[in-house]
Amino acid sequence: MDDPEQPAGSFRKSDTARGGMRAEVYRTVRVGGQILSSDTFKTTFKPWPDIYVRGTGS
Repeated sequence: MDDPEQPAGSFRKSDTARGGMRAEVYRTVRVGGQILSSDTFKTTFKPWPDIYVRGTGS
């Protein structure tokens, strides 16, 4: 990623690679011991590589 706010020729890692993951959250709503509702929320996070910033400023 180019960054004109950084000096030209500078180079730094701004984010570290991460593997993907899946997460599930379970929610149960109870009132007086009686289950009113149950839900499952699923989310998938895609993996991403190391991200580097290259300075393009003056």
